[in-house]
Amino acid sequence: MAMRIDLTDRVAIVTGAAKGALVHAVRDRLASSEPFPDAEYPVYPPSLWSPYRERRFDNGEQLYAALGIPHHAGDHRCPSGEVAGDHGGGFEGGGDS
Repeated sequence: MAMRIDLTDRVAIVTGAAKGALVHAVRDRLASSEPFPDAEYPVYPPSLWSPYRERRFDNGEQLYAALGIPHHAGDHRCPSGEVAGDHGGGFEGGGDS
């Protein structure tokens, strides 16, 4: 028997003025110097083991290479003029705003 997970109570769809307000709030938060709160749960285990550690590293290297970001850019890997995590406002999505 397959397990069914109902995620409907965890998804919100916004359009129009509500979407505009959300986009504005996210942009303001990304541009602020306030530290982000700790995540509710760890995204990765504290000590990733092989082969997953190497796969994660290789994936990051390939991603940055595809974006044309130098390997030794350190904390400055975000292309100039963009807010870290924004990458041109891709989170805004399409459709009405």
